[in-house]
This record gives sequence, C-alpha cells and structure tokens, in this order.
Amino acid sequence: DMPIRFFVGADDRANTPALMDKAASALPSAAVVKFSHSGHSPFAEEPEAFNLELRHFLRDTLGNAGH
Repeated sequence: DMPIRFFVGADDRANTPALMDKAASALPSAAVVKFSHSGHSPFAEEPEAFNLELRHFLRDTLGNAGH
C-alpha cells in the first residue's frame, strides 16, 4: 500500500523506461515518472523538473503532515 514512484530518464539504458514500467505494473501503488531529456540521472540532467515531480509526489503522499 506504500506509494512508490520510479523516476526514469527516457534515454536511460541501465534502468530503461520499459523496465520501470514493468516494475511498476507489479506494484499496485507504483507509478513511473519519465523525463524526456534525461538519461540515467534526471535529478542532475533536469533538476527543476525532477524537483517539481518529487515535490508533487511528497505533497500527494504526505499531504500537509508536519506543516
């Protein structure tokens, strides 16, 4: 029941988007967030987009807990 997000670059050759889709399909509360201009390191290659997606995930998961 734990929410899970896989963050993957569209050009990642180690953890391909297809592999992440397969992993997410095996977990009922998992989803994949794909970054179209990244390889293996979307946090470094698209930091603004990555941080925004991470904030959305945390907000949706935690809500206003701790605020």
